[in-house]
Amino acid sequence: GGKAFPLLDGIFEGPPEWTFRQIAESSGVHELDVYARAKALTGRYEIRITELRPATENDRDLQRARKLWWESRRLDLQGRHFEARPPLIESLKIHEKVLGPDDPFVAVTLALLAGNYRNTGDYASAEPLQLRQLKIAEKTRGPDHPEVATVLTGMVADEMDKNDYLKVEELALRAIAIFEKAQRAETSFQVAWLSNGLGSMHYERGDYGRAEQYYQRARVIQEKMFGPEHFHLSDSFSLLGRVAYDTGDYAKAKALYERALTLWEKALGPDHLGATGYRNDLAAVYITT
Repeated sequence: GGKAFPLLDGIFEGPPEWTFRQIAESSGVHELDVYARAKALTGRYEIRITELRPATENDRDLQRARKLWWESRRLDLQGRHFEARPPLIESLKIHEKVLGPDDPFVAVTLALLAGNYRNTGDYASAEPLQLRQLKIAEKTRGPDHPEVATVLTGMVADEMDKNDYLKVEELALRAIAIFEKAQRAETSFQVAWLSNGLGSMHYERGDYGRAEQYYQRARVIQEKMFGPEHFHLSDSFSLLGRVAYDTGDYAKAKALYERALTLWEKALGPDHLGATGYRNDLAAVYITT
């Protein structure tokens, strides 16, 4: 067997084959349950045993690291971020020792540890972990691989939280350029998210023309991904409506806000709490005109 990579959406792309190691900790008959994703791609899938052998010391260390890793994930998902940190740090140390400092799974663990620090507001501790994750991705995949763009996207989120808009723009534009080079930009939710972020940055600067360009790009991508009637497009129409409103085009703003509200109500109902913001947008237009 090869190395074990848990499925983590948006962090690392899976190789053509996923190989999982598991140690039987007692003798007897063992059952392994495998579940498909809810929207797994159609096709032919095969599950097979690639190797049966006695466990080595490294195998046992990795088994312990996996248990610590999943325990940390469980605690993190429960919001117990400080408790989740020690087992994740210990898991990282074991993986570095057994797999080496530049192994892709080490990078995944670095990303999770950075996220853990971020969840407690400790951006100073998160940043060097993200930079190391970026270096691993660049070294193992190449500087123009979409995995590098994914890491950069995570870094953009942190810089947004810190209001470092120059860094946001630098990282976001590099990530988008990588996706474009890989011909994945027009079907990437990450590019849509980055475009909305850049649009909001330019909106805050009062550069409404560039803001509208980025918002439009995000809307087009989301429409390709979800279809023209999906409620996820509501925010895109609302953001575009803000630009129209602030530039004095109230008729256009009204049409965009109405579109946002219609999509939302159609999917979630008129009494859904999320519709309030869209109604408030429309109210602003009525008050102004």
